[in-house]
Amino acid sequence: MLSFAQSPSQSDGLGGIMLSEQPSDLAVKNFVFAQNIDFLLKSLNAVSKIFGGDSTTMVVFWTMARASVSHVNRGNKMSQDAVDGVFPDHLRRPVAVLSIANYLGLPYETTRRHVMKLVEQGFVRRIGSREFLISRDVLTRPEFEAIAKDTYSLAVQHYHNISEHLPDPS
Repeated sequence: MLSFAQSPSQSDGLGGIMLSEQPSDLAVKNFVFAQNIDFLLKSLNAVSKIFGGDSTTMVVFWTMARASVSHVNRGNKMSQDAVDGVFPDHLRRPVAVLSIANYLGLPYETTRRHVMKLVEQGFVRRIGSREFLISRDVLTRPEFEAIAKDTYSLAVQHYHNISEHLPDPS
């Protein structure tokens, strides 16, 4: 990627602008930002298909799925407790509609409708009067395994797109 140099020291001496070999810091950040947005949109498309493209239902589902294991899923490391990357039901905690609504900043009633839709579709199980659980059996269905495969491929491509532009984390 090239950027235009506009300082006199980088001109051709004849009043023209020469191309610099190194992109500016802002150009790199904007490139990485654009790549992140593309990755986000492609990932959202991949993970929402199973919900008929309903983005609110998708966000409610995945928030519930992640919230139910937040107590055992700490840090950025794979857990030994997650069999094939999915935690067993005995480690999952039920999630309340109110906590999901508060976390997402959605009205309670909107969140409740989406949770009930997920219950009707067999993605979520009601536990008691106010709590719900997404079981390991749901998350290991073939359609969810296909999502994992698709998003893995997207993540690998995203990493390759931006890795040369990122500083060393150490």
